[in-house]
Amino acid sequence: MSVRALFLGVALLVVAPAPGQTLPEKHAKSCWHQCQRCRVAYDRAKAHTLTRLRQARFPAKMIMGWLLLADGRQPKELKAVVNDAMRWKQSAGADRPHNHRRNWYPALAGILLAEVAKFQPDAKVKNALQGVVDHFVKVQERTGGWYKWFEGAYNDRPDYPVKDLGMLDAIVLGFLHEVRSQGVNVPGETLAKAEACVAKLLGGRGISYGTGSRSGDPTGARGAFAMNGLLYARQSGHSIVKTYTRLLPRCIGKLDQGHHVGGLHALGVVLGCHLLGPGEYKKLTTRWLDEYIDKQQPDGGVYIGDDGDAGGEKGLLGEDDASTAAFALMILLQDPSRLRPWKRPQIDWLTIDLPRPSTEALLKPVKLAARGKLDKALAGVDAVLARRQSLDAAAIQDAESVKRRLEDHALSRLEEGRAALDVRDVLQALDILEPLAKTLARHDVGTAAKALVQSVRSDPELRREHQAQKALWKAWETAGKRGYAKAGKAFGSIVKRFGGTRAAKKAQEALDR
Repeated sequence: MSVRALFLGVALLVVAPAPGQTLPEKHAKSCWHQCQRCRVAYDRAKAHTLTRLRQARFPAKMIMGWLLLADGRQPKELKAVVNDAMRWKQSAGADRPHNHRRNWYPALAGILLAEVAKFQPDAKVKNALQGVVDHFVKVQERTGGWYKWFEGAYNDRPDYPVKDLGMLDAIVLGFLHEVRSQGVNVPGETLAKAEACVAKLLGGRGISYGTGSRSGDPTGARGAFAMNGLLYARQSGHSIVKTYTRLLPRCIGKLDQGHHVGGLHALGVVLGCHLLGPGEYKKLTTRWLDEYIDKQQPDGGVYIGDDGDAGGEKGLLGEDDASTAAFALMILLQDPSRLRPWKRPQIDWLTIDLPRPSTEALLKPVKLAARGKLDKALAGVDAVLARRQSLDAAAIQDAESVKRRLEDHALSRLEEGRAALDVRDVLQALDILEPLAKTLARHDVGTAAKALVQSVRSDPELRREHQAQKALWKAWETAGKRGYAKAGKAFGSIVKRFGGTRAAKKAQEALDR
């Protein structure tokens, strides 16, 4: 993925805590990644996601992709999920009756690809998005919505009272608005029919189950998915946005009552509350975060809960992979800058959470490491080891383990910075290397980081790339706030002033979209 995708959230080395590690009963008042309770739960859920990624069913994998995108630490794994999303037809199988995958798979793949496209205007992704749009144009029902498979409720299940699915209708409507604003061709007739369909489903209790149903939206997820696309397309006055701005906060208590797949509903609600801002998001985490942290399994998995129909998420997908990824995203999006195309997250690259040590004297170094003060943490561990003769074998082993993990963490950061420089991602490289050089000035890792920083400052081409990447971020921020048309002048200036750089190439891609 691009440097922009990496910038979304790279903050911490994943250190899967020991399953028996005791969590604090209360949250820290600082940001989530300095809260031991959140950090340990997040690392466990993230480790579970990475372990299960290859085995996960396609729908769960698409939900996992949102977590990988927001986190940013595994670009290779994210790229693999994006590639799977672009190949959704292979996973969906034959175009035949009773194949629920024919419409669900492109819907889940489409919204993930559309989110990725916000941060990386890539030609392959754009072509894949056009393919998803073309599919939904072809299979749009006579109601203007979408069923599990084309005309299934008319030809194969005429007894079924609902002729399209409100969740699919809402997802696809938001998706069409979103990709249309990204330059994908969406026929006006298709969009108008979808708008008319969803308008009939929308009431004071939200978007109903589908045409033929008068039920509401228990979790608020249907409208939340639609809002994600509508707000990106600057449709803040849309009736769905107005309705769900009021409704979604009232639905928070029913997060675990979604239909079929709890992880999908949880993803929608988490994204929707994130869109509504920190105040509404706080209501979500206050209600659910501790409950799910306390229910987290030793392997890091979390089951959100649903109505259990057809076996629920575990019955349909075989595991709690989707729920676990949605839970981890709930923790991560406490940082309001995540999944914001126009914001550059302020990341503390040096922090690391370590399991609670058995030796009391190591508690302070571990806490310092959690605040990114690696130099003081290492000094504290060395002070403990200096009293080796007064320690028992277990304490010595504990101290050596803490020191080894701190040194490995620092080396890992150094290698990330070096790798970023190798591909001329200078802005990211300096974000890592400068604090590393400053914090570990008396250590070999800090010396090596300082040398790499100096190599950038002494190289005119790397300095030029750095300037170009900073300008590109400002242009992206303008595009996010005012639209790509308004940011065209800024992107054009980058192409003209910094021709030949990676940033200029990205700016040209933004202009071409």
